[in-house]
Amino acid sequence: MYKVNPSDVILVHDDLDRPLGKYSFKHGGSAGGHNRVKSAIASLHSDSLRRVRVGVGRPSKRDNVTEYVLSNFDPSERLVMERTIGQCCEVLMKELQLLRS
Repeated sequence: MYKVNPSDVILVHDDLDRPLGKYSFKHGGSAGGHNRVKSAIASLHSDSLRRVRVGVGRPSKRDNVTEYVLSNFDPSERLVMERTIGQCCEVLMKELQLLRS
């Protein structure tokens, strides 16, 4: 189909196990139960992609996970996420520049 090299992919996704606004980078590994990550790994036939895991926190009630991750951020959470996404983009741009050198 598109013949995308998994090592050229950077997947950015939410992470319930990180506090709101905290992020980390990971190369390869399992989906850890995250359905969209599972889908990306299955589509690419590889788990060797780079990932940015952005914390969204966890809902107070475990049974509300789906509703929680699909809901909008409140205004204060939105400010945190806007700052976090900006920081992630800066780090990714620096990394990409290093890879090109």
